[in-house]
Amino acid sequence: MTDFCPEGSRLDRPENIAARRSPEALMRARDEGMILEATASLCDSGHNLCVALGCMRGVIPREEGALGIREGTVRDIAILSRVGRPVCFTVTDIVRHGGEPLAILSRAAVQRRCVDEYLTALSPGDIIPARVTHLEPFGAFCDVGCGMAALMPIFTPRFQVQALRHIRLSPTGKHHSHSAALLLAGLTGFLGSDALFAGFFILL
Repeated sequence: MTDFCPEGSRLDRPENIAARRSPEALMRARDEGMILEATASLCDSGHNLCVALGCMRGVIPREEGALGIREGTVRDIAILSRVGRPVCFTVTDIVRHGGEPLAILSRAAVQRRCVDEYLTALSPGDIIPARVTHLEPFGAFCDVGCGMAALMPIFTPRFQVQALRHIRLSPTGKHHSHSAALLLAGLTGFLGSDALFAGFFILL
C-alpha cells in the first residue's frame, strides 16, 4: 500500500535518496510511479517550482504544483510557499534542456492519488498521521498527506490535545516539534502545507 504521509516525512528515507542518486534511478522511479521528495529551491517568474534532485535539475510546472491550480480552485500561494521546503512528486518525464537532462515532475498527480486512494477512504474514528502547519485563532491547519491540508477548528466541543510535548520555538518564532505525541479531535475539510508539530489525529 502506498504511504501517503505528510510532506517532509520521506525526505531522508534511504529509498528516496537512492531514487535521486542517478538518472537511471530516477527513470526507474518514473516507471514504477514512485512518490519521491526533495527540496524546492526556487519558484521562477512563471511560478514553476525548481527542485534540487542531486543528479539533475527538476521542475514542477505551475499547473502541476498543487491540486486545484489547473482548475483555479487553489491560489498560487500554495506553490510560492513551498520554496525552501520539501515537496512530494512523481517523475513524469526526463527531457533534454540546454544540453542537460531535466526531470519534469508533478506534485498535483501525487495529491490526486492521495485523495483518491487514501483520504476518500477515511472514516470517522480513523487515526491518521498529520503535521500541524499553521495555527490560527479559529483552529489549526494540518498536512494530512502529501501536502493536502485539513482544518481542525478549535470551536468544536470535541477538540482535544493530549500529551503534547517537545515543542520548542525556532529563532524565527515558529513552533517545531520532535516526536510530539498528539491526540486531536475535530479534523474536517481537506484544503491544501509546512509543519509546526507532528503526531497522530483521530478523525471525527
